[in-house]
Amino acid sequence: MQPMLHFSEVYEKTRKTISKKRWHKTQANGREINWQHVLKTDCTMQLLLSAKKLDHAHEQALAKLRNKLNDEVIFSRINLGALIASVNDAAKARQRMPSPYAFNLSRAGALKMLYHLYFVRKRGAQGVWVYSPPVSNQSWVYAALKSDPTRMIDKLNQRDEYFTLEQRDIIGSASELAMQWCNNALATGGIYKDVTVANWFLGNDQRVKKAAKRNIMQKVNIGLQKMINLLNSNTLIFSYHPKFGNTTALPAGVAGFVYPYEKMDVLYIKNDFEAHDGKPAEWHCAKTIIHEVSHRVLKTKDHSYGWQGLKPSNTGISAKQAIDNADTWAYFVTDISFNLTDTQRARYLVPKHR
Repeated sequence: MQPMLHFSEVYEKTRKTISKKRWHKTQANGREINWQHVLKTDCTMQLLLSAKKLDHAHEQALAKLRNKLNDEVIFSRINLGALIASVNDAAKARQRMPSPYAFNLSRAGALKMLYHLYFVRKRGAQGVWVYSPPVSNQSWVYAALKSDPTRMIDKLNQRDEYFTLEQRDIIGSASELAMQWCNNALATGGIYKDVTVANWFLGNDQRVKKAAKRNIMQKVNIGLQKMINLLNSNTLIFSYHPKFGNTTALPAGVAGFVYPYEKMDVLYIKNDFEAHDGKPAEWHCAKTIIHEVSHRVLKTKDHSYGWQGLKPSNTGISAKQAIDNADTWAYFVTDISFNLTDTQRARYLVPKHR
């Protein structure tokens, strides 16, 4: 079996485990837990985990499950790892497996995955999902458990989540901020928009034909609307990725990435966003979100980053590359919505350094 690459694969395995497997009763220090009833009746987890997306109308299922697990840890006087592992033991006993680790670990993995999944609500029904598993696992939950099942309880007990509560809140605020900036960019018109579009997408590139100049505004507006549609939905997921724990897996300076053709709308972003350059953490996170959303919905590339220079020119990136460049979109949206200072514009709106 191929190793899991995406959040979507982890989600699908979890969804099938919750909806299709039979969950058995367990005993812990005299307390019985009917997991079938907890998951299907109390939490209605099967309604949250639809085939195509997480259903925000049932997002409370996650908090209910976390509360149930945390309460049982207190009342049963056992740690979280042992509690979650008990669902595996119950299933194993029913199957009469000879080894304590012979039975597949899908039930325990599903509970652990859901324990670290959050819905961050910001405005009305709008919100985003954040998956924040323990950093110490350094792999997707099912692979972490399978790699050394003798340490299953220790791994299930880990709670050193990748995103802190504060960082999850920053992601939620930054997502709303990114949507506001994109809406402002789409609504802005007149000479100011013409000039700003020309600065970031045309620059001094003399190779641009007149026909391309006429089409550039239409492409920009279509692109903005596509990004708004995703940012204004309830399907956007922010997730940890095992690559973040591997110093050689990603180029230096990369703040996140996407799989453009992944089944679900997932942005993998690092947790190192913080206030600097006179801007708060939400500002930097919002710009990163716009960058990654452009990858997701516009299939943009990374022809050049801001620190390298983004102005289209005969010697730098071309106008054709600019409309296809994720950081160009990020800085353009930030600029046209009046969130880029003159100093920042002068620093990034220069031909790419060779």
